[in-house]
Amino acid sequence: MHLKLTPSILGMNVSPPAASQSCSGTSSVVNDMQSLKNVVGNKIGRDPELVLAILPMSSTDIYHAIKSFGDIITGFPTQCRENKIKRANDQYCANLGMKINAKLGGVNSLPRSGALEKLSALHQH
Repeated sequence: MHLKLTPSILGMNVSPPAASQSCSGTSSVVNDMQSLKNVVGNKIGRDPELVLAILPMSSTDIYHAIKSFGDIITGFPTQCRENKIKRANDQYCANLGMKINAKLGGVNSLPRSGALEKLSALHQH
């Protein structure tokens, strides 16, 4: 499985990336993320639905800066991954796809039980 194919295999409808942005290090993350937000806003007329950040190994400072800017300051979800994408196996791609799906408001699984079905039926009436 290839990361690009994973969303459609998982039943997700995902548009191609609106933009990409390289980052030169921890000190420029906020400026780089703001630039990305502006480029996406100009291109599609709204903030990004999600920012997928491919990080160098052991980059906790960059990780925290991206999470803070995206998740806290601007309010758009972020998914950070170490740069293992090129050698990612099927399980890695599926796991990443499910994380992204959940962050975009999707449902990855539904519990199935008799009790849940009864509660659901009561709620519908």
